[in-house]
Amino acid sequence: MIEKIHLIPGPVKTSNKVKLAAMVDVAPWGSEFTQIYSSVKSRITKLANGSDDHTTVIIPGCGHFVMEAILRSFVSGKILIPDTGNYSKRLTKLATECGLIVMSMSVPPTKKVDHIELEKILIENPDIKHVGLIYSETGTGVVHDIDAIGTVVNNNKRRMIVDAVSAFGALPINLENHPEIDAFGATANKCLEGLPGLGIITVRLERYYKNMKTLYTGICHMGLIPVIGHEAQGPIIINVHGPNHSSKWDAHKFSTDLYERGLIISPWPPLDTPSFRIGCIGAVTDDDINNALKIIRETMPSHF
Repeated sequence: MIEKIHLIPGPVKTSNKVKLAAMVDVAPWGSEFTQIYSSVKSRITKLANGSDDHTTVIIPGCGHFVMEAILRSFVSGKILIPDTGNYSKRLTKLATECGLIVMSMSVPPTKKVDHIELEKILIENPDIKHVGLIYSETGTGVVHDIDAIGTVVNNNKRRMIVDAVSAFGALPINLENHPEIDAFGATANKCLEGLPGLGIITVRLERYYKNMKTLYTGICHMGLIPVIGHEAQGPIIINVHGPNHSSKWDAHKFSTDLYERGLIISPWPPLDTPSFRIGCIGAVTDDDINNALKIIRETMPSHF
């Protein structure tokens, strides 16, 4: 096969160095791969000017797969998506299929998103929780002003997710300057000039830590004891000791009673000793966390 000039916006032409790197078989459970994987994650986070509050997740899939994962993990309720072109329409379709309420903002295909108009929409629609922005609209080639839009979103106390699939690696993104961004999605085969097949999600851990701290403190105030000490507790999930008398403890029954009151936790006990676990992640609000603590408190007497 004769190699042709490759000028499509992805998957892009890769260098011989990239191709040669892909010809080496590496065991995915070996220490060598673990080091490579950890290094790639750290380098991507650094490229996005992320801090210790951020982390990068690498998943198999295309850009649309990545953005659907972000929508399902970080967004709830109503989202405003400026209609910048084909890829904003794709994001709108994904959001709708995820069960979200989508509000569209009309944008001329050759113009940038008007951040002043966007702010008017946010002020007039207080039920909008997130803005979904296509940083570089691959359908038209227009690069939208992530800084101006991000400032508006942050000033109006909303959250933002960013489709940076055709932007990341070429256009600047500084997560330290964008506290409103919950996550952005990218892929290896655009401006990073890698091979296709890897999706990239860089997320802010700050919200998860806040959820964890509220849950952890609330659990302790109930007289319950977390399995992990506060200094070692991570932001993803909290394990909580059950009652001392194991004969009285039924983790499945406890989770079922919580479910009937409106709270879903894992029904499987994580440890050999009586215990239950509560997740801190997902598109949950402060009210959700406080209501969860209230439900646990009301359900405790019949189990502890």
